[in-house]
Amino acid sequence: MKEKPAERGLFNDDPDLIRKCETCAFAIKLDYFSDCLCSKYGAVDPEYLCKKYKINRFLKRPPKKRELNISRYSAEDFSIE
Repeated sequence: MKEKPAERGLFNDDPDLIRKCETCAFAIKLDYFSDCLCSKYGAVDPEYLCKKYKINRFLKRPPKKRELNISRYSAEDFSIE
């Protein structure tokens, strides 16, 4: 069976694939361009990596989905009367 190559992404656990400017805490992805706007170096390529790199922990793992416990609510809770 042919193995799939590892995909680069924000939620990947491989640190070599994560260390890019697009996952840095100082960079913001620009909407209309493929570049990132870094607060330290200005407009840079998303694949760029500088010595000021600091990983943005919010991009590393997806947030856990919360489940709503609907058993504790009744129709009376949503009535206006």
